This record gives sequence, C-alpha cells and structure tokens, in this order.
Amino acid sequence: MANLNLLSPDIQAAANNAWQRAQERQEAQSLDTTSQGFGSAALLDTLNTNVKEARGKGKAGFSKLEIITDLETKQAFETAFALSERLVGHIGLSAPTPEQMVSVGVNLQYLAEQFELTEEEEGVAPHVVLAPHGLGKQNWLAIARKMTSDTNIPNNPLQIREHDHGLHIDRSVKDSAWHSSDQVPTSTTTPALNRLPTHQDKSHPNIKWTLRLLSGREQPNRTFISYQQSQEQTPPIEHQTLAEGLTDKLTAILAGDKPTDENYYSLCQQPDPDATQILSIHSNVHYGLIYISWVKTYHRDREVGIRSPIG
Repeated sequence: MANLNLLSPDIQAAANNAWQRAQERQEAQSLDTTSQGFGSAALLDTLNTNVKEARGKGKAGFSKLEIITDLETKQAFETAFALSERLVGHIGLSAPTPEQMVSVGVNLQYLAEQFELTEEEEGVAPHVVLAPHGLGKQNWLAIARKMTSDTNIPNNPLQIREHDHGLHIDRSVKDSAWHSSDQVPTSTTTPALNRLPTHQDKSHPNIKWTLRLLSGREQPNRTFISYQQSQEQTPPIEHQTLAEGLTDKLTAILAGDKPTDENYYSLCQQPDPDATQILSIHSNVHYGLIYISWVKTYHRDREVGIRSPIG
C-alpha cells in the first residue's frame, strides 16, 4: 500500500517537467551563438517556480517552510527537498516533505539561521542536505547509473568508465562494510535536542532521513587532520555521513552545479570506534566519476579533509 505521507506524485511531476523545460530552453539557446548558456541558477529558479506552484495548490506539504522569512534561504530549502525527491525518484522512492521532517523534531528556524550565518562567514551558501540513510550500496549505484544516462541533467558530468557509471566504489568495500558505515547519525548541534531528528519511511523502514547543512566551499573545512585526530578532540569533531556526502554530490549535479571536493577526500563518519579505516568521498569531474574509497584512520595530508554538518 502506498505511503500517503510521502511527497505526492504531483510535485515529482512538476519538478521533472521543470527540468525538461529547462533543458529544452538550454538546447534552444545553444543554437544562438550570441546568447549565453542557460546557467544552473536559472534552472533552479525554474524548479523552484514549479515547486511553489504545487505548494500553492496544497500538494507539496511545503507550508512549514513559511517560517523561513529570507527568500533566498527559503528557496534553498525548497530546492533541496525537490532535488532529493528527484534523486531517489530514480529508484522509485519518494523523499519526505518539510512537514514530515518538522513532525519528527527538525527545527527549521534554527537551520535557516545557521544557513545565513554560515553563508556570511564562508562567503558561499551552505548546502541543505536531505539525506536517506540505509539505501544500501546497490541502490546508490543504481541512482548513479540512471543519472549518468539522464539527458535532463544540464551539463551532466557523469560518465561511463569501464564498469563504472558515474560512481566508483572500491571493490574492497563489501556490502557489509557499507552497511556498517551507512548508519543514521545521532549527534546534533540543534539547541535543546539530545538526538538528531530522523524521519523513518513507513513503506521502507530501513531508510531514515536527516536534514542538515554542509559547507558549500569547494574544499573541505579542515584539511591535514586524520580521522583519529578528529575523534581525540573535545568534543570529537563530527563528520558528514556517507549518505550525506553522496546526496550532496549527486544533488549538486542534478542542479547543474559542480560537486564539491574536486580531488579532495572528505572523510565520512564511522560509527565503529574500533575501525582502522573509514570511507571517504571525492569528485573527479574531468573523469566523470564520484569516488568512494577507504582511508586509514591515522592517515592525514593536504588532500584529506572534514566537512562537519550543522543540524
């Protein structure tokens, strides 16, 4: 039986139609050598317009975002929900709505305030990341495979390289190791909360969603620090999760933007305190792949870094 609490098909159709129309406009403009390319900002404006139209009809479950007063910030959150819906739509799933995330304890006002503070401090807007934990390695590979062949993605950098379709996962990363690394986080920076709010998909109880912010900078916040050193701090430094890293990279591509961590290895949270190696994620747009690979917990250099989530 379908989960009636999930985002309705109308909003998914609206988002898909928006991307299709944007792509058609981009192709039309490419015929005119005097015109400029249809940029990712315009594509996101088109997507947001369709999200707002569906929301205005009461179909998208976006009314909770009205608490966010800054227009740019609100659009960033609206776009994040629409892009995550499009992301998991490649494997027939739906993302939760803002109402569903608020219902489990997510503080949108706090996240919006942190969004604006982070943008002011870093000079670039952070990424709003609505991430599904527990999808499993094969589902992420399926998403990347379908995205690689998706002609509606503007300037799609994902390519086929031998057996890889947009996503390369080291062969040594077995399903069991992936599962142990892909656990929903528990720590939170939100005041008055002791545990990070998560939304559990009733139709797929193994999938749990979180909403946090990651830096929008091209390179990680901290470099030349090992995972082991990060956990020896007081308090220990929090890392992005594997699901957050993949969601961040792939939704950026869906939006027509360049993913972060080009040739940097951003470490992912490792729930097992006795682990000797952890998973990392990095992008190679020129080669057309997102990479998931192991890094020793003691390893550090200028290409290894940390993205600490807010939320």
